[in-house]
Amino acid sequence: MLDVIVDRTKWYRGQGYDESKLLRSEGQMCCVGFACLAAGLTPSQIENWATVQVAHTIKAPRLAKMVCLLVPSGKPSDVATGDAAQLYTTNDKPGIDNATRERDIRDYGLKVGLAFSFVN
Repeated sequence: MLDVIVDRTKWYRGQGYDESKLLRSEGQMCCVGFACLAAGLTPSQIENWATVQVAHTIKAPRLAKMVCLLVPSGKPSDVATGDAAQLYTTNDKPGIDNATRERDIRDYGLKVGLAFSFVN
């Protein structure tokens, strides 16, 4: 289990999928971006990429470590399905109150080996 601490002051959430990134240029990130950093990736490895799958396929083969954490198969294409995909959906979907969003991210995270906690 990987412990992931999400700093609410840097957390990009609830604003739709179009602008969400693992790490946005101004420093905000989605919950999976925080997980990437907790897994030992650097900000430069994840900056301006929408998903681990896209970053792994196009830019950074080193993201295989994160892909393996998110999906048991270790296949980048599987990040777009199941509980891993629910992390992205729950993070980005408008109209969810923060308490529900955090609870759901915790629940989906535990299913893929990520123990999310939220601070600030």
